[in-house]
Amino acid sequence: MDSARRRVTVFDIARAAHVSIATVDRALKGRDGISPATAARVLSVAAELGWQPNMAAQGLSRRVPLDIRVLLPDDDNPFIRQLQRIVGDLRD
Repeated sequence: MDSARRRVTVFDIARAAHVSIATVDRALKGRDGISPATAARVLSVAAELGWQPNMAAQGLSRRVPLDIRVLLPDDDNPFIRQLQRIVGDLRD
C-alpha cells in the first residue's frame, strides 16, 4: 500500500465485504461465530484492500506498554551524558 494513502481499517473491510465490523473482527482474529465462507470472503477483501494489522492499536487494546527507543550518540558531550542518565532512570 502506498504510504501516502490512508490506512485500511476494519470499517473499510466491513463496507466492502457487506458485513458488520464484528464479523470482520471475528474473521481477522480467527474466532468462531461466522461461517467459513464469510470468513474467507472477509479475509479475501482484507487482502485485496491491503489491510495490515496495526501493532500500536493491538498493544493498546491489550494494555501492553509500547516501547520507546532513544538513540543517542556515544559522545563526550555533557548534555548527552546527562540525557543518557535521565533516560536510563526513566527506563528503570
